[in-house]
Amino acid sequence: TDVEGDPILWERPGLLDWQGFSTAGEQAIVCCEMLCLQNLAVELDRLTVREHRPVHRIGVVVDLDGLPMFFARPQNLKLFRSIVELDSELFPEMIKWVLLVRPPRKFAAVWKVIESYFDPGTRQKIKLVQPDETQAALQRHVSREHVPRFLGGYNRQPRLHCAGKIPRRLLRELEERSV
Repeated sequence: TDVEGDPILWERPGLLDWQGFSTAGEQAIVCCEMLCLQNLAVELDRLTVREHRPVHRIGVVVDLDGLPMFFARPQNLKLFRSIVELDSELFPEMIKWVLLVRPPRKFAAVWKVIESYFDPGTRQKIKLVQPDETQAALQRHVSREHVPRFLGGYNRQPRLHCAGKIPRRLLRELEERSV
């Protein structure tokens, strides 16, 4: 949770199987994003009931460590733009703040392109954090006990079990459905 007690979504796109991701196709990935958003909304509703207060906004930390620069291929950027538009349309006010931490050296140039995908209100909530400022930026939003170990905190969670290679069987099924 963040310093105000609201949930945090920890993203690690550098752990994605980018080859499998590229193979899966736009329709399958957009469907996956919709399911993730739906599950997130259900979780926020569950927290609202459990905590007896409205819980409808989240902070997001995107750890860009290990992100290959070929993610910036035109077809991937087109897909990213579709996902940003979908997220903005379905849940426009869900985001409290976003920290983009541990970016690859050349990421700032790509950020200049993709920041225009976000509406101005959302763009103001996003901060590209320089590597030497990561700890300070995290501490402004998250107490150290809630920061995962991979970012210098004490928390063993989240343990991203979903990271890794996309099974070839699943990729074949997705390709067959897309045709």
